[in-house]
Amino acid sequence: MVVTSRVVPAVVVVAALAAGGAGAWACASTPGGAVVRTPSGLEVGEVAVSEGSRITAGYLVARYPGGTDTLVGASSPAATRVSLHRGDPDGGMAEVEGFTVGGGEPLRLVPGGDHLMFEGLAEPLVPGDEVPLTLTFAEAGEVRVTAPVVALVDVVGRYDGGW
Repeated sequence: MVVTSRVVPAVVVVAALAAGGAGAWACASTPGGAVVRTPSGLEVGEVAVSEGSRITAGYLVARYPGGTDTLVGASSPAATRVSLHRGDPDGGMAEVEGFTVGGGEPLRLVPGGDHLMFEGLAEPLVPGDEVPLTLTFAEAGEVRVTAPVVALVDVVGRYDGGW
């Protein structure tokens, strides 16, 4: 069962639902910013994937007000591999083993910064498509979301203030 509540136009808050086995939580993300909450209080929202033909990036904002957890992996049928990358101010990036979320600070995977790297796309992604994405956290387990594909120019401004 999905419970929705209209907060402001185009912003939908979605209560998490069990999707499969224990520890698997899901919601359909929207450009307006759906949020999934696990029973432990971990929140994932503002999920998006940039358009691309062979490689692209994914973005999100995660919070864990009551504790800390680590994003340790991601996968999607849209790509042969999804890896975690740390961006640096000079425009470079390096693959990392995980990102901490919690401790009072949100995890912000954003354009020009830390992000998900979708490698070996199964087919080109164009704005309007949706991409299934499974995020794996050390404690919370799998969190499944559906990320809208957006033009990079449209995604940059979304992450300025977070949610």
